[in-house]
Amino acid sequence: DDSIVVPGTKRKRQRDQIGKQREQKKSKDKKSIQPGVVYLATVPPYMKPQKLRDLLEQYGNVTKLYLAPEDETVWKKRKKSGGNTKKK
Repeated sequence: DDSIVVPGTKRKRQRDQIGKQREQKKSKDKKSIQPGVVYLATVPPYMKPQKLRDLLEQYGNVTKLYLAPEDETVWKKRKKSGGNTKKK
C-alpha cells in the first residue's frame, strides 16, 4: 500500500464534517422557527378571529392574529346589495 498516513488527519476531517453537519442543522432549525406574516385577501364578514385561528392552526402555531375592521362605506354598500350573510 503506497498511501501515506499522517497522524490525526482522519480524526480532524471527521470533526470538521461533524461541525459542518451541526451548523447546517442549526441553520435549518432557525429557518423553521422564523416567524412569518400571512395576508388573507378576503375573509367572510361573519368569521370571528377564533374560527380563523382554528383553521390556520392546522398548518402551524399561530402567535398573533389581527383582523382589520371592514370599512364603513364598504359595509354599507355590501349590505345594500343584499349582504353577505352566513348560510345556516
